[in-house]
Amino acid sequence: MAIDEVIESLARIPVFAGLKPQQITEIGRWAERCAFHDGEAITRAGELGDGAYLILAGDASSKAGPGDDGVRLQPIAQGSLVGELAMFVEHVYGVTVTASGWVDCLKLERATLARQMRDDPDIADRIAAVVRNRLALVAAELLIVDRLLMGSIQSCQQVSHAFLPAPLLPAPHGPALAPPAWHNSQQRRMHARKSAQPRGRSWAQEARHAHSARREAGT
Repeated sequence: MAIDEVIESLARIPVFAGLKPQQITEIGRWAERCAFHDGEAITRAGELGDGAYLILAGDASSKAGPGDDGVRLQPIAQGSLVGELAMFVEHVYGVTVTASGWVDCLKLERATLARQMRDDPDIADRIAAVVRNRLALVAAELLIVDRLLMGSIQSCQQVSHAFLPAPLLPAPHGPALAPPAWHNSQQRRMHARKSAQPRGRSWAQEARHAHSARREAGT
């Protein structure tokens, strides 16, 4: 692949979208050109990466694990950037990328890019602006997801409350009145007499009234 085509491939990488043409050319000039044969690993899951790989030509496939038992993911096509995060910070590769046939790559080493950003701080500023915009989009998407989840939780709570049984009424205040305890039959009879008396008169008053009535009848 000619150098012009390499520069065009670099310019299509989103993280380099804000760079000037001469800055992209400088990055491409210092990048390492490498090739992989069919079945060779470009990156291995779990290994510490020192840079990213831009696939210039050929196809590759990825697996979630380092061994043959990894779950096969979607194929990686030409123009893809593999291990982008390792280009800026220490990063462990998350997938194993294997060449599917002959693959031509451009390796963007973290140390080389860091040196270029020190020599030209404008590169660092432009890349940082792109990263901030991407993070802002991610934060906005997370906020939308959070609101959707909160709405779902509230809906579930409303449905569960609709099926809950009605709450029990509280017990009346004050101690419950227990029935009187009678010690003998005489107390029971006296209580029965008091209960049979009309309200407003005591038992003694009723007895005096009956005695007076008998005296008047005798006269």
